Amino acid sequence: MELFQNLANVFVPPWVRTLIVLALTALLGFCLFLTIGALLDSTERPDWIEASFYLIGVLLPLLLIVFVVSFAQGDAAHLRHRTDAFLTRLLPQTLAFFDNPQPDFSDPGTSRRSRRIAPKTKVRVRKNADSCIALYDIELPGERGFRVWMKAELNVRKINIVLYVPKDRGEREAILDALRHSIEGAAAEGYKVNPAIGESDAPGFPCWSVVLIRQLDDAFLISSRQQLYYAQDLLFFLRAVVGDAPQLFVPGKETA
Repeated sequence: MELFQNLANVFVPPWVRTLIVLALTALLGFCLFLTIGALLDSTERPDWIEASFYLIGVLLPLLLIVFVVSFAQGDAAHLRHRTDAFLTRLLPQTLAFFDNPQPDFSDPGTSRRSRRIAPKTKVRVRKNADSCIALYDIELPGERGFRVWMKAELNVRKINIVLYVPKDRGEREAILDALRHSIEGAAAEGYKVNPAIGESDAPGFPCWSVVLIRQLDDAFLISSRQQLYYAQDLLFFLRAVVGDAPQLFVPGKETA
């Protein structure tokens, strides 16, 4: 695993990748030529089949490694692309299951797979294409229809999560007291919480901002497993926040 993580950080210029693709195509074409020739005239060339399969067996692992290295992109442009993919696709797709819709019970002995039910939570994202900052408007379903405003600032191996609470929900001290249990849980998961609550109008109205900072692994942007784990963990945290202090979040009809 560490080997492939290191390979993913290698930057290969486009012209080198083009040469490697041509070389791989030529080698695979040669192996295919040997195989087809042996199959069409196996009596005259009895050793060609064995030679072609031996050559493929030797070259295939090497070709796979070369292919990974060739198309691994460790340059800044690639990292920005992966940052954008995490903030605009993986994270909102995960947060959309805030309501966690439940299908009916089924018998695992007769059902081949779980039923897929579309989530009802609406997640809207505001992000500049070249930015590492995204603002999220999460609207929960149900009669109360609470809305959560959050900003994520992903800096390669550090992420800042900013929770916005409308000012009319209370004063600074009341906000901190209401979020105390959620903040303690976040601290246990590695977050550092800024003890000072700021002020902002980023969601479009005056609000308090609570900042949580978490260091990430160096391989975060190239590790799908780490990204999915973090997105799901953030989902659990936001559920805890709304569960502990639902009075802090304005119903959707008041902010539509």
